[in-house]
Amino acid sequence: MTLMADTDMTDEWIEKAVKANPFRLLDSGNILTCPVRGSFLNLFERSRPIPPATEGSYGGNLIIPTCADISVAEQAVVRVLKESCPDALNPDPKKRIKVKTPFKDQGDMLKYDGYVEGGKFLTATSRKNRPTVVDRHQAIITDETRIYPGVWLVCTIRPFWYDKGVNKGVSFGLQSVMVVAEDRNLGGGGEDVSKAFAGVKIDAGDVDTSGLFD
Repeated sequence: MTLMADTDMTDEWIEKAVKANPFRLLDSGNILTCPVRGSFLNLFERSRPIPPATEGSYGGNLIIPTCADISVAEQAVVRVLKESCPDALNPDPKKRIKVKTPFKDQGDMLKYDGYVEGGKFLTATSRKNRPTVVDRHQAIITDETRIYPGVWLVCTIRPFWYDKGVNKGVSFGLQSVMVVAEDRNLGGGGEDVSKAFAGVKIDAGDVDTSGLFD
């Protein structure tokens, strides 16, 4: 299985990085992720609000390598459900309450770069506080160009319960972010331009471009 799509990193590097830095529960109750890749990141400014919300949030998608063990994070979600909505864990499907969970299928995002069939990703956000962003030496990062889709991150996240009527479930709050490695900029689009423009045949010497953009 492909460990990560659209990357310049080798499988050996990814496996080694994930093994050395697995998901783990911290004494604070936060969860430290394994190395993940950021996508649709808003770490310095809030995202645009999605109605009916009037205010955006900080955060983004965390793309998880397919070799990663996410059981620590899954167990944390179960603990939240046991406390806030035990009926969501009812073994009887007829009595089980359907709620949303934070783990999503990368297969649903294949039109975007960086996502691979069979993988998982999660969205971690913060509506109130801007997450602290640091480098591997724990120095604060203020240069926004260092945060781009595809950069490798290790994050601290915290599961929480939300209930907005029919929309209820467990999500992850983003606490802090460490940039751990550079990689290919995913850009966000999923179109393969080599295929999209493969049939275009124009001799630049035959084209009069004057007036095209008047």
